[in-house]
Amino acid sequence: VIRETSAKVIVTSRIRENWLGQRCFDIGLRGLDGEERWTYAARVLSAAGLKADLGDPDLGALMEQLAGHPLAMQAVLPKLAQLPAMRIVEALRTNALELGLDSGMEEVWLFAALHFVERDLAEDLRPLLALVALHEGYLETDLFETMAGQVDSEWTRPRVERLTDELNRAGLIQPRRATASEIHPLLSSYLRASPNTVSARCQRAFAD
Repeated sequence: VIRETSAKVIVTSRIRENWLGQRCFDIGLRGLDGEERWTYAARVLSAAGLKADLGDPDLGALMEQLAGHPLAMQAVLPKLAQLPAMRIVEALRTNALELGLDSGMEEVWLFAALHFVERDLAEDLRPLLALVALHEGYLETDLFETMAGQVDSEWTRPRVERLTDELNRAGLIQPRRATASEIHPLLSSYLRASPNTVSARCQRAFAD
């Protein structure tokens, strides 16, 4: 017996698919809220060897600022090992202003959080982000090392691995194979919005 059934297919995309016509509509994805927000925060802090003090008003202010976005929480909360919560709150506010972001934008604190992570990188690692910006989807460490060496002879394998370790710790890349990592889409968007003076050399190395 063959039964005919109607099926619906939901297609999601980061851009508006106009070809779908009236069947295309926006779905707003908000951050975690309430107990889920604090549960996830406790998990992130535990992985960093820290504990969440629910009675700390400064931590509460930081949590509000991060708006429950998992990526922002994973990138920023481990910094509590080095900085008090209010210092991080102030740094995020400064970063938002430096980036020229509109405080009404939902992604304002996400970009501010990424800026915070970027500025927290060792000075010798930051230039390599211009090469990371040219990647989308995945980053293959062996190929990245080859490209990096073409840009600057001092961009060695140990330096590349230090960078990938930091990005992995911040939740911006996720290891998928021995030498390959998946890149969070927001990282690519953020880096491409930040001009870098060595981007021309990186583009040539990437093309080669």
